[in-house]
Order: sequence, then C-alpha cells, then structure tokens
Amino acid sequence: MIRSCTIVLLTALAASVPQAMAAPQVIPMPQQPPGAVQDDDGLDPAAIEHLMAVGAKGTLAIRAIQGTSGAPPASGDEVELILVHRNQPIKQIKSRLDENGIAMIGDVPIAIEVVPVVRIKHAGVLYQENGPAMNPQTPRASMNITVYEVTDDQPKWKVVARQVMAARLPAEMDVVELVTVENLGDKTWLGKPPNEQGRRDTVTLGLPERADNFNLEAGFHGWCCTAYDDNQLHIQMPLMPGRMTYKFSYTVPIVDGRADLKVSAPVATDLATFVVPDDGTQLDTGTLQAAGSETVQGTKLRRFNGNAVASGQSAGLMLVGLTPPAAPAAAAPPPAPPVSTPWMIAGGAAVVVAAGGFVVWRKAQRRPGFGN
Repeated sequence: MIRSCTIVLLTALAASVPQAMAAPQVIPMPQQPPGAVQDDDGLDPAAIEHLMAVGAKGTLAIRAIQGTSGAPPASGDEVELILVHRNQPIKQIKSRLDENGIAMIGDVPIAIEVVPVVRIKHAGVLYQENGPAMNPQTPRASMNITVYEVTDDQPKWKVVARQVMAARLPAEMDVVELVTVENLGDKTWLGKPPNEQGRRDTVTLGLPERADNFNLEAGFHGWCCTAYDDNQLHIQMPLMPGRMTYKFSYTVPIVDGRADLKVSAPVATDLATFVVPDDGTQLDTGTLQAAGSETVQGTKLRRFNGNAVASGQSAGLMLVGLTPPAAPAAAAPPPAPPVSTPWMIAGGAAVVVAAGGFVVWRKAQRRPGFGN
C-alpha cells in the first residue's frame, strides 16, 4: 500500500527533539557502519579479492568483557569478523575467544580500507560492535565488546524518553515515535514465557486506538521479532542491560473530527513529549504540560510534556474539531474548440493539490496481512 506522508516535516521534528543516547544492542548488520570511507576507487570485486590476497595485512585484538556481576569471564565463545568496504561486506573471518576472553585475529586484509564489524555469540545471544577503520596506515586495532549472562526473570526496566511527533494528512495523522528504554539490571532478559508462536515479549508499548500502517524504522529486526495486537506493539528480542532506542511510524485515523494520540507503557516513563502542528486545532491535553512552541522548516509546532508517567497510565493528546481539508478549486474550463472541429468534452480532469507543500510518497513496510 502506498500512502502519503509528510516525511520532510516529521524528519525535521525528530531532529528538533533531544534524543536519549542508546547503548550498543543486539542489532542486525548495519549497512553503513560508522567510520566507513566513501572512497571512489573504482575497483571491481575481482580486483578487491586480489588486493586482499596479496596486499597488506593487519591485526585485530578482540576482548569480551563480562558485564554481569559475579559471572565467570567469557571464554570459548564464537567470534565472527565481517570486513566492510564502502558499506558492503567483503570478507568474513571466524574465530573463538581464548580462556582469557580474547581473540587475536591476524592476516586481516587491509590493502583497501575496511571497517571491522565483530559479533560475539555468548549464552545464545549475539552482541555486535563496529570497530575503527583499518588500512595500511593503521594496521592494528583493538575492540572491547561487553557481553552478559541471560535471565528468564524480568528485570527492572523503564522508558527513559518517549517522543511522539504528528503531522496532519487529509484523513489521518501521520505519527513518528522515538522510544528509548533502559534495562536497569546486569543480565540480558530473554523475555516473558513463549507465546503460541514461540516468541517471547520483552518491551511492550501501548499505542493509540486504531493505529495502522506501521513502519519499523530503527532498532528492530523486522516483523519476525515484532508483533502488533490489541493496540500493543510487542518487541520480541532479548533486552540487554543499558539503553536501546526504537523508531517507528504509523497513522491514526481522524474519526468524527477527532484524533487520539494517547500512548502508554507497562512500566514508568521518565519523560513523554508530544509535538503537533500549531495550526489552531483544539487539543485535550489531559495531564500534559505545555512546553512552548517553535518553527521548523517554516512550520509552527507546539510541544507538550508529561513527566514521571506511571506504569500503565496513558498520556497524550486528543485533537478535536478537525475538519476535512478544503476541496481543490475547480479547474478553469478549456477554451471552446473551433467550430470547424466537431468534438465535445466527455469528462473533466481532476487536479489534486497537496496542502503543506512538501509531500513525499513512500511504501509502508507493514506486518504481512496487516491493514489493507
């Protein structure tokens, strides 16, 4: 399904809201690792393979740090090194941690600059980090990767910050959320007991009623490890100690001139922020406090905050009195044809003008079978 989304405005909104920093997490292979050099060497795959075989070599020292208090040092775990050049994986090297939790990998091909991406599988969970760029000028590098023991017991966790940003579409609100959660323990939580599909929930987030057309933007593995049911987004991945940020988007329909932007969580939320256009729309703010207004890319915005939102408590806005956008003006009739050309107009052509100026079309990456 294709839907219109004021992506320019929402991107600007996201940039205007301070974001909590996220600790390294169990994440999929990045397409653009930090530090990757955007060179233009023009080398084809065969030339790259030849340079890697005969060119300069380097050494990468990998150390696994045990992050769980009282647990034995990590040793014997599988280590996978993926070398990335120009944002593309070009070589894979496998190794194991020794009894001291260290893996020394030599003969790393560095004739062309590469970024090492290291994965360590500890207690069944994959931990991944990106290392510094390696090349003939910097042939040696080291990386420390923290791993944790696992637990089936739910740790104390909370929502550090939840930012809800909405833009108006003709019949719905387009919403982008940035949610940072924190596992306050020192073990990786595998999740609640498995459901019928064998999946285990960790983070669950309450969303507005009738939320639809989801995009999983960042922090997710995809719908293989995420589900939506009964206004709840279920994240079904191990939750590491520290912080993790999720970014996702969805739409909320406008029904009888109202749009519900209330959200909730099963744990306490330190700060919930809501940003909506300052276009004169009436708002039911509930317990939220006005936090000022600003102009982003020519659009005036209003901000509202909710501090120390209790577990299970909903917070958010209800937009009321929303009216349908004005219909586009009728196109001027075409000039009358010459008398010598006998033809008639069988129908008119509709011209649709999108309000707001910046509208970009994108395809919603939704859960299979979700929505229409």
